[in-house]
Amino acid sequence: MPFGRGKRWGSTLPRVVNGVLGGWQLSGIYRFVAGPPLTLSVNGATLGNGTNARPDVLGDWHVANPGPSQWFNPAAFGAPARFAFGNSAPGAIVGPALHVLDTGFLKDFRFSEQRYLQFR
Repeated sequence: MPFGRGKRWGSTLPRVVNGVLGGWQLSGIYRFVAGPPLTLSVNGATLGNGTNARPDVLGDWHVANPGPSQWFNPAAFGAPARFAFGNSAPGAIVGPALHVLDTGFLKDFRFSEQRYLQFR
């Protein structure tokens, strides 16, 4: 950060004040992971083979503000007719993404050229 002796701001600070206020560093890592594709299924063996089937899409599954309590509109899906496949595609809905910002704020307090204490 541009504050302290030899920096843009505070270059004339006394040595003790510079030791406390100058030389701080800021770091950060931003991580984004796209959501996984979700495949819906209908409970019960509508195909007659003993396994669950995909549902029929009856309307728009998007919601205005998706969140943990409701990521998509479940009323937009329904059970297909008996012995019929549902018309929803595998992986048709994309699950929630992950956004993480890790930040670090640190300062080295130097006692000599080779010895210092780092505060994070």
